[in-house]
Amino acid sequence: MKKIVIIGNSAAGFTTAKTLAQKNHDLEITVISKNGYPFYHKGLLIDYLAGKTKENDIFLAEEKFYQDNSIKLIKSAEVIRIDEKRQNVVLKDRTKINYDFLVIASGQKTKLPDIPGKAKEGVITLNSLDDAKEAKDKLLIAGTICVVGHGDLAFHLANVLADKSKEVKIIGNVNIAGELHEKIELIDNAAVKEIIGESKEVQALKLDSGKAIGTDLILFVGNYIPESDFLKDADFQLDSGYILVDDYNLSLGKTNIFACGSIASKSGEIKALKNWETAANEGSRVAQNIISTLKNEQESFACQKS
Repeated sequence: MKKIVIIGNSAAGFTTAKTLAQKNHDLEITVISKNGYPFYHKGLLIDYLAGKTKENDIFLAEEKFYQDNSIKLIKSAEVIRIDEKRQNVVLKDRTKINYDFLVIASGQKTKLPDIPGKAKEGVITLNSLDDAKEAKDKLLIAGTICVVGHGDLAFHLANVLADKSKEVKIIGNVNIAGELHEKIELIDNAAVKEIIGESKEVQALKLDSGKAIGTDLILFVGNYIPESDFLKDADFQLDSGYILVDDYNLSLGKTNIFACGSIASKSGEIKALKNWETAANEGSRVAQNIISTLKNEQESFACQKS
């Protein structure tokens, strides 16, 4: 039985696992996820934070789905290294998981700038459901909130918070379409240089201009970087941390390793967070390519025996 290991449980990784399980029942499929949950819609985290979507409604698969499809889901696990020679994936707890085929679908994450005070409580990047839960708890007592980010996502988050009668300050370059909410202040062309607090809790932030802003909660959104720290010693072709893949089959120039979703990029392609449909389609393509490879191997073996 061939062993398929998939790093990542978002749209691309989940679709790969689901398609493989449905098309070929003679596989040992393992999905490794940094999250502690089954597959959920990350695009609904802000709606969950706003109270518009219940927690149960963001899940797109239950534990039972993995069990029924013989998919092993390893939750709250971090990959630290890929050993191509031994064909295994090494986890942070030193567990080693062998593979015949490897699919990397680890996606992207919001980068937290390397500044003093970034580890204080109340400094959150909205990368996961756990992050959203922490932010939701903090919102119960927070008065002033700083949203640090760029683009529509930061603006959307700021509006959600302002609708909850919070004083919100957006720090970053944001294109405002329409009138600004009365509870939102836009601080444009500024960067956070330090997070201040006498205790563990955040109390203020300092901008590159030297201005200090009192705040109870700081939410970092956007400013995405590839989730590829574990690839630093791998013999893969990378571009700014993104895995360069073949345009045709999303492979890495290796017959048994593929990448899909927002971690994967083609040569010359603009690096950006891929939408749900694109990521899922890539996951399906990778699964079909693995199935085709296995079929060709079986046919070749049959010919040799005959």
